[in-house]
Amino acid sequence: MGGLLLNLIIVFADAERRIIADRVQQGIYKARRDGKRVDRPPAGYDVDDDGFLYQDPAEYAKVQNFIRGTQERQDKDGDSGVLWNPAVLDSIDPEACREELRDRVR
Repeated sequence: MGGLLLNLIIVFADAERRIIADRVQQGIYKARRDGKRVDRPPAGYDVDDDGFLYQDPAEYAKVQNFIRGTQERQDKDGDSGVLWNPAVLDSIDPEACREELRDRVR
């Protein structure tokens, strides 16, 4: 008798969990449909009380200063654009990369 009651409680708990997950997902879809921001805003931006994205001037200035400083340091070090250098990208063989990844997975 105890096992039957336990299984009944488990079934109700699982049903409740599914209902809650479905309601949360529907709320996310509705918010996106209304143009509201659902996830974390990008750096330099914030979300107002209605859920819409706006630029926070003080925070945005901090982000821009950080980006400029990073670019200046890269230029001084002489390694700016190493990863995005077209000569480097052209020298990469995509098929060789796929084969190497396949070998690692096996």
